[in-house]
Amino acid sequence: MNTDAPLNVLVDPIRDRLRQGGGIDLLALALAAWMRRVRGEDEQGNKIDVRHPLAEILREKAIQGGADPRPLLSIERLFGELAQNEGFIAVLSKWLKALYENGAAKVLLQAERELSL
Repeated sequence: MNTDAPLNVLVDPIRDRLRQGGGIDLLALALAAWMRRVRGEDEQGNKIDVRHPLAEILREKAIQGGADPRPLLSIERLFGELAQNEGFIAVLSKWLKALYENGAAKVLLQAERELSL
């Protein structure tokens, strides 16, 4: 089975930016979109084939948390110390909540406005 892109392409740059004191909004938005996706269904309720060795637990945690990323962040082998970083969690929560409440298209417009993209 082919797997989805590795999560570390998002997590490692987030760690680096946090260490350097840099902005993480765009990376947090990308991670929030990943978290929304691992729920295993799109905004219309259609099934998404998540290809990850931990797909079942990711889906369970995504459903449990909904707009709250903490259940997914509790998977220590994926997120490690990020689950303890309240500043990061606040930014990630903002984007994940927006994705659940407004959908991806509106959130991308919001990000474009807020982040001057």
